[in-house]
Amino acid sequence: EGLGEMSKKKNKNNVMPKEEVLTNQQKLYISYLKDNVELFIQMLLEKSNDFEEKNRIEILKQIASFTKGKLVHYELEHDSYCTWDHSGYLEEDGYISNDITVKEFLENEYTGRWVATYISGHGMHYTDYKESFEEELSESLNNFKMKNIKNKLNEYFGVNISDAEFNDLYFEAEIDDKLCYCDELDELQFVDNILTHEDFGMTLEEVIKVYG
Repeated sequence: EGLGEMSKKKNKNNVMPKEEVLTNQQKLYISYLKDNVELFIQMLLEKSNDFEEKNRIEILKQIASFTKGKLVHYELEHDSYCTWDHSGYLEEDGYISNDITVKEFLENEYTGRWVATYISGHGMHYTDYKESFEEELSESLNNFKMKNIKNKLNEYFGVNISDAEFNDLYFEAEIDDKLCYCDELDELQFVDNILTHEDFGMTLEEVIKVYG
């Protein structure tokens, strides 16, 4: 249960427990988090090159792993009679060629998955590999921020707060939105800012040879 949240569980007397009360020490941690956002941003930016390189190699290794086997190539088709929705549908059309470039693979090849758009007339969106990797990058960036800020807090107070407790402190402090205002950090979740121009120009066959 999160800090300061009302528990959804009832006790044996069928009475909802009172709202959790933050301890003085927890309040101190939260105050520290709120007061040092600029410090955290500077620290994260100093470590951003390591984040970029680690994720750059991970993306290329995954591409090599994917394309060693045969990946299905999908074509997005549309039915002329389906006038109420223009999402279309994916149709298998052979396999992805290893002669195409990384850029072509990321931007032009579909994973076969779709997500609901909740948009009238276009109910489904089919994800390409670039979008798929950016989902992973977003999660990786969030873990990168939280891990390093937790280490900074532990170091400052000489404690060893658990991941679970820090998650509650982090969200109680409401600093994530402030971190997102930093464009340099926010850009780390996009493939275009992780892979280099040379990476995009490699063929899938070359990626397999180097990173497979």
